[in-house]
Amino acid sequence: MNRSAPFQNILLRSPLIVLTCIVLLFTPSCENRKQEQKEIKAVWKNYTEAVGNAMGAESVRYIDSPTINYYAYILGLVKTADSLTVEGLRFDQKILVLSIRHITPAGKIMQMTGRSFFAYCIQNHMCGGNANDEYSLKILSVKDGVAMTQLIDSNKHPGLKVKFIKEDGNWKINLTSTLASVGEMGWKELIKESGKTERELLYLFIEKMNDTPPNNEIWHPLHT
Repeated sequence: MNRSAPFQNILLRSPLIVLTCIVLLFTPSCENRKQEQKEIKAVWKNYTEAVGNAMGAESVRYIDSPTINYYAYILGLVKTADSLTVEGLRFDQKILVLSIRHITPAGKIMQMTGRSFFAYCIQNHMCGGNANDEYSLKILSVKDGVAMTQLIDSNKHPGLKVKFIKEDGNWKINLTSTLASVGEMGWKELIKESGKTERELLYLFIEKMNDTPPNNEIWHPLHT
């Protein structure tokens, strides 16, 4: 005797039941996805507003721990890297290391942590340049606590991709993937188009920080 026959007959006679079951199964996951996308966009909005207003301490709230660790690594270079080490860095890393040495007292730098260093960079407009209201955020995927998004400019052109990580139940921005996506080739193209040497372009960027020409001391480790 086929005991499953009555159940099968109900399903065959009532396709609406099957459709209802499918809807009930998938509706919660759809709602969760919409809620996560809403949260991700809210984090980006809050972060861009903080960056736009040079609110360093506020901006740190939306950054994930790998990004903080990356800035702690850069801070370590600011404190201890010699000229040979600095020469081996990516162009954007050189700008950050040398600019901080140029405009910031050594004593203040030595007291910084990765978090306070990131906040200081935001306050002094040294990072976060792509976080502004000229771009909208398109969500490409959300899965297992990781979201991939892409910046879209006002002309609907796709820009940099931005990764989000869920930490302790909250979505945070991972800037390390964004920095890596720019790549050394992009900086090399910029240097080539400028018609200047790398050192000349470096000094030009650094001088714009406080309208003071840098000297060769910025290539040496800090002395406190």
